[in-house]
Amino acid sequence: ALHRLRNLIDRDGHPVAMHGFVTNMADWMRAADVVATKAGPGTLAEALCCGVPVLLTSYLPGQERGNVEWVIDAGLGRYVPHTAQLVDAVAELAAPASPGLARMRAAVRQAARPDATARIAELVRSMARTATEQRPLTTARA
Repeated sequence: ALHRLRNLIDRDGHPVAMHGFVTNMADWMRAADVVATKAGPGTLAEALCCGVPVLLTSYLPGQERGNVEWVIDAGLGRYVPHTAQLVDAVAELAAPASPGLARMRAAVRQAARPDATARIAELVRSMARTATEQRPLTTARA
């Protein structure tokens, strides 16, 4: 896939950067139009937090299958398990004013939950309060 993608880039002159391991992934994601990745929850979360649609190339059966379904159903990206599909998707989405890319970007913005951490913390606090009210904490006697 990498070789065919590199040939497409070289042939058509698309401004595409491909790297191995980097320590500043969020910077690269924020600069990207789209991220090609497997359907792992960590990378998906990071890409979506950076506002970038995803092209999912693979998934671990069972545990990551739901991620693929969610991405497709929510319009956050595509599942492109074959090299030719990945190359075609990158070519389409790299086109000027790509309607497919515009739709995916809009879906990513719609799905964003920038206050998720605060909401989760409040939910945990609320659950702890409820649990404490139902069964008050007792102090141990010496």
